[in-house]
Amino acid sequence: MTRITRSQKIDPNGDTIHYLQEHIKYLNRQIRRCSKESHINLLNQEIQRTQNLKEKLRLKEITIEKANQELDKLREEVKLLKEIIDQKNETINNLREENEALRSTNEETQATNIQLVAQIEHFRDRNNSLRQELHSNCNNFILSQQKHIEDLQRTIRVKEESDHEFCNQRINRLENRISYFDDRERQRAQGIELPPYFARSDAFLGEQEFDQQFNH
Repeated sequence: MTRITRSQKIDPNGDTIHYLQEHIKYLNRQIRRCSKESHINLLNQEIQRTQNLKEKLRLKEITIEKANQELDKLREEVKLLKEIIDQKNETINNLREENEALRSTNEETQATNIQLVAQIEHFRDRNNSLRQELHSNCNNFILSQQKHIEDLQRTIRVKEESDHEFCNQRINRLENRISYFDDRERQRAQGIELPPYFARSDAFLGEQEFDQQFNH
């Protein structure tokens, strides 16, 4: 069977049926060859597309793996941030409790300060009242003591005058006694007989006995 190529020329004057048969065969071969080439090209394109998709899938898997790693890191960071936030919230709650306690203590301190200020004012008023009372009492005491001193001075003057009078009386009595004894001595010297209870010239009579003797 003769193969007709593109470079061969078909004789139009030959056997038409044979020519047509050969040409049909040629065309069938060309069709089969073209179909195979087209199919191979399609397969190659599909293989290339599949390889491209496989490469893209591999790259996507790598990207997904990296993304999963990043996601795991982010999850760890979120976990750490959550722990930090929990600690911060706990610290905030503790600070709030301390603030409430300090506020309560501050209110108690303010109430205590108000009470202390009221007590200070009360004590200040009481102190002023006591100071005035003390000043009045001191003035009264000074006046009473001055009066008492004046009374004592007056009593002392009266006492001094009384004592002075008593001393003068005493001196007069002693002088009278001395004069009495001098007279007695003179009488003895003159030989005058004296009463029996003057037995001796230097006899000393008791004050009471002398007073009785002298005053009578």
